[in-house]
Amino acid sequence: MTSIDIVGNGPSSYLHTKGQRPYIQCNLPSGNQQPDFYCIIDHQPIDWMALHEHDIEEPCIITDKVARACQKHGIKLDVIHTYTGTKENGFMNSGQAACLWAAPAYQDIYLWGFDSLISGITESSMDRRVTRRRSPRLHLQWQPYWQKIFSKYPNNRFLVCGKGPNELENKEIFGKNVAYHQVS
Repeated sequence: MTSIDIVGNGPSSYLHTKGQRPYIQCNLPSGNQQPDFYCIIDHQPIDWMALHEHDIEEPCIITDKVARACQKHGIKLDVIHTYTGTKENGFMNSGQAACLWAAPAYQDIYLWGFDSLISGITESSMDRRVTRRRSPRLHLQWQPYWQKIFSKYPNNRFLVCGKGPNELENKEIFGKNVAYHQVS
């Protein structure tokens, strides 16, 4: 059985530590993590990379919008997959795009730092680097996309990692293949 970690940017992302499983970092890590892959769907992280002369060498999953931002800034990425559009492809955030890329190849997908799934919190470590507008109901806008992804891959297990009691909000709407994975 194959497994992968996908690390989002929510407050609980600090719970993830690099282990044996490969991992995808959504946007840019807040610490010194060394991911195996990056998933970037918006131009803001690329703009930040250009401004701070930050390079990444790991393979990247991107959108055409990111490709245009890289071209504008002269940034070279090792691109392994490019999505055209976002909502049209069934995702609104980089975690969802990473899940769609990983699900055909990995059976168990551990989701770290996806507080929006557990508690509705959409705060992001990226907010300290790039200014974005956030709707207070953003997690509700993301929810239908998560539902589509989880139902598209009913034979995969999606394990939402967190600390403390099981707070997986509305677990039944996500399906039987989505579970809370408590981290000690």
